[in-house]
Amino acid sequence: MLTRNRCLVIQMLTAMRVWSKHHPRKFHWHLGPIAVVPEVQERGIGSQLLEYFCRHVDQAGQAAYLETDRPENVPLYERFRFSVIEEAPVLGVRNWFMWRTQGQDVPQPNC
Repeated sequence: MLTRNRCLVIQMLTAMRVWSKHHPRKFHWHLGPIAVVPEVQERGIGSQLLEYFCRHVDQAGQAAYLETDRPENVPLYERFRFSVIEEAPVLGVRNWFMWRTQGQDVPQPNC
């Protein structure tokens, strides 16, 4: 068990090193890991979460940042004016690092 735990710690530290290398140095809000469970996807829940987040970021006059390892999520984030600023593998999985400039308009959810 100790070996398995040690491997998990090493993997997490490796991932964190890559993420921190690509993390913007400018002040921003960071949209941390979020997900919508598969059985309720495609109902606009993710769009509502993003609309809420972006509205608050805009009210604060700030920029925002996120990472994703799901290629199908990139177009969703782009609808909310996030742009891919870098791509890199993290533990062998392609990741997209995305930035949203402060004060951009937020689209209305399609629900």
